[in-house]
Amino acid sequence: MPYAQIREAIIELDENFLYGDIPSKLVECVPTKEEIDLVTEFQGNYEQLGKAEQFFLEVKNIPSLALRLKSFAFKIKFQEMIDELRPVCPPPPAQANKVDLTFISGYNSGHQSFR
Repeated sequence: MPYAQIREAIIELDENFLYGDIPSKLVECVPTKEEIDLVTEFQGNYEQLGKAEQFFLEVKNIPSLALRLKSFAFKIKFQEMIDELRPVCPPPPAQANKVDLTFISGYNSGHQSFR
């Protein structure tokens, strides 16, 4: 996949491309400030750069790149954790959707209001 398409997938957080452990693997490839400075100074032909340097040039302007990828990786991992736990955890009882306000009103009846 061309690096420009990878950059767009990261910016758009495209789940068709960023799935599984791909965001975590991309976090490991995030360039440092020094690496960005070095490739930014390069004045030669883009094709002469190595693959890593070409990738750095494409992603260098993505705001909060590492945080964006880490957050998206967590989102994927969290959904996987929920999917794993769903069959293990029984569904809540039907009464769990109802709030018992009698306890609260009885508790507050003997106390002064905080207003």
